[in-house]
Amino acid sequence: MSLLSCLSNAITVEIYLDSAKKAKGELYLDDGETLDYKNTLSSHISFEYGDAGFTLQIWPGDWY
Repeated sequence: MSLLSCLSNAITVEIYLDSAKKAKGELYLDDGETLDYKNTLSSHISFEYGDAGFTLQIWPGDWY
């Protein structure tokens, strides 16, 4: 029940660079209510920061 109150809040992603001044990570989001992750009620987000700047890829729905 405590998670339900957080669903409408913004998400903050903090990026911490390694010694080479690079970082990468992934984030998985779903609708928070159903198990319908195979019908685009979820997103897989991949991000990377490095020499080329910041890149972001988003795969909706059935990404795996």
